Amino acid sequence: MKTLEEQAMKLDIKGVILTLIISSFGFVAALFWRDAIRELILKFVPESQGITFYFAAAIIATVIAVIVIYILSRFLKEEETTKK
Repeated sequence: MKTLEEQAMKLDIKGVILTLIISSFGFVAALFWRDAIRELILKFVPESQGITFYFAAAIIATVIAVIVIYILSRFLKEEETTKK
């Protein structure tokens, strides 16, 4: 049976904590962007068409996010193969 220290070293606690901190900052930034974008939408979109526009904006944002994630993952994969 492994000791607690061996298990902690395997998990790379420092890396996990660093990832959590970076993710937290990203989440806070996303919340600020959400508020800014919401105010922009409210300024330009009539209230009667708000829900339709929100769904359209959510779909567009999702498609953009998927494309960016795909491009970044391909870039990282190519970078890994060049290191080997």
